[in-house]
Amino acid sequence: GMGFCIFGNAAAAAVHALERFPDDIRRVAILDFDVHHGNGTQELVETDGRICYASVHQGPEFYPNTGRENERGLYNNVLNVNVPAGSSFKDYEPLFI
Repeated sequence: GMGFCIFGNAAAAAVHALERFPDDIRRVAILDFDVHHGNGTQELVETDGRICYASVHQGPEFYPNTGRENERGLYNNVLNVNVPAGSSFKDYEPLFI
């Protein structure tokens, strides 16, 4: 990707958990919330229906200009929520309740 995640640690950990513990772990969720969309993580997991990726970020008109709400993943396993610049915890809180 073109973002800040060099190794894709969240995606690698999700796949590792699924493969290492197939009888105990059948689905994994990755929640990413910060100013930038995790385009690299999304790209790594959007074709794996066992992994749900949710990103809350400023945008999509902010670097890396990805993470539009209509990007849903191959298995409808991607959720992108765009928030305006300057959003505070009070703005984020209703998204998680």
